[in-house]
Amino acid sequence: MRAMRLMHRSISGRVWPSSGPRAHPPRPLSTYSHSTAAATRQSPRLLRTAAGNSGRLYILDILPFAHRCVASAEKSIATQISAQMAALANPQGTMNTDTKKSFQPPGLAAHKFIELLLELLSRVDGPTHVAAVVDVPGQMNFRHQMLPSYKGHRAEKPPNLYDELSRMLVMIEAMGIPILSVPGVEADDVCGALAVKAVKDGFDIVLVSPDRDFYQLLQPGLSLLKYTKTGPQLYTHHDWAQEFTLPADQAHLWVDVRALGGDPGDNIPGVKGIGMTTALQLVREFGSVEHILEVVEKGQVHEQAKEPLKLRKSQEQMLASPEGVTAAKFCKKLITIVTEMKLPPLRQSWDVYKLNLGPENAEAVVEVARAMQLHWIAAELVEFYRANAER
Repeated sequence: MRAMRLMHRSISGRVWPSSGPRAHPPRPLSTYSHSTAAATRQSPRLLRTAAGNSGRLYILDILPFAHRCVASAEKSIATQISAQMAALANPQGTMNTDTKKSFQPPGLAAHKFIELLLELLSRVDGPTHVAAVVDVPGQMNFRHQMLPSYKGHRAEKPPNLYDELSRMLVMIEAMGIPILSVPGVEADDVCGALAVKAVKDGFDIVLVSPDRDFYQLLQPGLSLLKYTKTGPQLYTHHDWAQEFTLPADQAHLWVDVRALGGDPGDNIPGVKGIGMTTALQLVREFGSVEHILEVVEKGQVHEQAKEPLKLRKSQEQMLASPEGVTAAKFCKKLITIVTEMKLPPLRQSWDVYKLNLGPENAEAVVEVARAMQLHWIAAELVEFYRANAER
């Protein structure tokens, strides 16, 4: 058994609710037919472009993708219901009367997640090493202690989220991908610490996440892979610099921008009355929060600015006040990803994360999918492993 097998269980015990897989007798791979999705998708042959000296590590921020896949599954079902209603209203149309299809079947979101995962592993700039990171559900971290309302305004999670997430994690484990989940430590910090250490050890890093908090880590050799309406998009420190008109080698200043302007997504208020536009202006001119506060305290904001600042008197007064100073420093600490941690996963050999998709694993992976009633993904898994074996 792999040393890092289901890290979230080895550290914290069984934390993911699951009704448990159902057992089925083995079935030969040859009995699975190719699905339409597998046939129409680009060949999953695992081509590799040049990576860092040590390889290319993909770090998967799992929870946002679980949310995305659950939402996508709900949208698919809603579209199907609309089509059935339209067919019912049309005397010439036909309607599928199987009411079970009017609800999201268990495993549909997990199916969509595995499709995304296979596409990631099939990229030309795909990984040689992979790690999956996920929060321990219900666990608080130091940010909740500092700010009890941290992330507290977010919408209620879909009722089937953790059931689907459990299926996703079981499939990830079956494919030999280590899962990191540390009680009391936010997934962002685990991702960040692992990424920074890997860069130092000569890897190219791709953080697979839509979370803008990771902008602060962008640097040569460390990029984000985000999913947009047009598909996956690699986002580098140069893209960040172009978007926000800040130096490409100073992406760490994203923390200062957010500390001043706030982060509504995480319910972090920032400095009252500043906002993102003013925060960007100040950071472009003076850099870090600490330097900005120093210049404001001296009353030299406009004198030292190279470009005219659109800073109202009330905003300057707020930045100079004890309330503003405290808020800026407090929010910066909240937003800063902790990358210096001596966690068990960070002491493991990088060989633990090495991607191994040999054909000898295919049968077992497909059977795990079948045991969880994910029959419709089986053919895609067969095609994926077959193409990998032929490369």
